[in-house]
Amino acid sequence: MNQAEYNKQAVDWRTIKEGSVVAVLAYGVPHTDAIHYAKEAVQDPDPWYLDHSTFGGPIVPPGYFYGEYLRLIVIPNYPMGVLNSQLSFESKGPVFHGEPITVTGTIDRIYEKRSRPYLDLGISVKKNDGREVGRGVVTILLNLEEG
Repeated sequence: MNQAEYNKQAVDWRTIKEGSVVAVLAYGVPHTDAIHYAKEAVQDPDPWYLDHSTFGGPIVPPGYFYGEYLRLIVIPNYPMGVLNSQLSFESKGPVFHGEPITVTGTIDRIYEKRSRPYLDLGISVKKNDGREVGRGVVTILLNLEEG
């Protein structure tokens, strides 16, 4: 299914409310996924990501969590943007391979700019003890096409 077909089935963006929790993902990044991401996706085979770090074990590259917004919007069948116009992400601490974390997506803002609809999706990555170890915002230009 391509993006246009998906968006025809998606929730109408006009019904989405600011402050809504889009989805919550709870998991641990498998060792093999973290290794693959570091070596293949970003081509950064830093030993901190592969074997050991000064934190006591291999850590998940912080960039791994950037792309989670796609999973967050697909779960409730929210529309995918025609353009991801901005992404900012701050890493606040390490996440070890396999360590349980929770990734939460929240609608921070829906607005128009130059007569185009945008959505800011806030992303929060937390450890089981509640400490936030990552935070970001993805700005998505929403699809203007009607059904």
